[in-house]
Amino acid sequence: MGLNLTFKLDNLYKNRQNVNLSKCQALVAEETLVLAKQNIEIGVNAAFLKCYEASQQVILMDESKKLANENYEIVQSKYLNQLAIMAELTDASNAKLNADLQFVNAVINAQFQYYSLLKVTGTL
Repeated sequence: MGLNLTFKLDNLYKNRQNVNLSKCQALVAEETLVLAKQNIEIGVNAAFLKCYEASQQVILMDESKKLANENYEIVQSKYLNQLAIMAELTDASNAKLNADLQFVNAVINAQFQYYSLLKVTGTL
């Protein structure tokens, strides 16, 4: 009875090299996953901040709109009592229209930023 075993000695070196290569590839995959998670967190945070800023802008433009309306009413009252000229009434009217336009733009921007936040978080 005899037993014949053959084993290539260079396989010991190649297997060790393949194991090291696999470990490096696993490490690269883990680091790539961590980087992707960080990029998602940064994107969500940026989208949240933009959404918050847009909502604050809506509040600010609403107050500006109220002040422009109040100013227009005062100037109109002065004009009707002949204490102001038509140019002042026109300026007040233009300021009122501009404030209304800025408010609508702020509302649209807030809605856009909200939907952008939903898209970034993956809920849209």
